[in-house]
Amino acid sequence: MAGLKIRLEAGNETNGVSEKTAPGQNKTGKIAAVSLFATVAKQNIEKVLTSSISDYSRFSGDTSMARDLQNGMAVLGDIESVGIAIATGNPAIIGVTVIGIGINKTISAISYASEIAMSDKQSSFMMERAGNSLTSGGRNTYE
Repeated sequence: MAGLKIRLEAGNETNGVSEKTAPGQNKTGKIAAVSLFATVAKQNIEKVLTSSISDYSRFSGDTSMARDLQNGMAVLGDIESVGIAIATGNPAIIGVTVIGIGINKTISAISYASEIAMSDKQSSFMMERAGNSLTSGGRNTYE
């Protein structure tokens, strides 16, 4: 047995497979598992909150409060995205994240403005069709 050598190394053993880690090195497997768990938990919480807000809106008819709650959730998601970008410490990632959020909010504002314009157009059309009962008695019969 002159050719037999035994070498001892520091490392973690999981299921019989040795993972070598240097002193002070992160254990990426555990970090990845925690990150995956946190991501899945966050997604499930968002699904539950979104469905409960939708159910509240459907049952109570209070769509404005539901819209405000959804906008609040979107702002929290944006804050989370910026926080993750800042945690990376890379200025390019931070810049791209902030620009992306800005573009998303601009598109949302344009969409909301177009909804308001369509609603105004619809109400003015109905006003012309039915008449203003406050001034003309309705259907323009008393002019």
